[in-house]
Amino acid sequence: MTPAKTRQAALDRSCPFVSIVFEAAHSDTAFAEAKRLMEQAQRRHQVYLLPFGETPREESELNAENSGWLETRLFPFLSETHLVLSGGDLWTGFDLLDPDGRDMTPTWRTWGDWLATWANQHWMSRPTGLGPTELARRARPWEYLDFYMRTYVDYLFEDYGQWADTALAVLRACEVP
Repeated sequence: MTPAKTRQAALDRSCPFVSIVFEAAHSDTAFAEAKRLMEQAQRRHQVYLLPFGETPREESELNAENSGWLETRLFPFLSETHLVLSGGDLWTGFDLLDPDGRDMTPTWRTWGDWLATWANQHWMSRPTGLGPTELARRARPWEYLDFYMRTYVDYLFEDYGQWADTALAVLRACEVP
C-alpha cells in the first residue's frame, strides 16, 4: 500500500537566515542582510564556505567525523542557518575550510550523510509520501541520498529551487574570513 501523498515540507522561515534568503530573491536590501547574516554565522562557528580557488588551503588529514568538528562547528552552524542544500548544489562551486585553512570539503555523499545526521538530531522529521520511488515515499529517518542532489531534495521542500539559487548567490557574495 502506498502512503497518501503529503505536502512538501517548508523550510523554517522562523530561522532568520531562511526568512531573509527568501526575501533576498526580490530585494537588494534583503540580499545584503542575508550576506551579513551568513558572514556572521561563518565567523561565529568558524565554518568557511568559499568559492573554489578563492583562498589558499591546506589538504586536511583531520577526519571531520572523528575530530568533533561536526558537533562543535558544522552542526551549530547548520542549526543557526538551516543551510539545507544538496551536495550537488553546494560542492560544485565551494570549498569548506576550517579556521586553520584546512580543506574539509566533503563529497556529495559525505555532505548528504553529515546533513542527514544533523537533520535527524536537530531538525524536522523527514516528510513521507513524496517522491518517485517507494523508498523515497517511505517513513524513515533522513539519509545521505535525501541531500545528494537537487533532484532528490526538490520534491521534499516547497520552493527549494528558489531557496538554493538565492542561498548560493549569497554564499558567492560573502567576504570571509
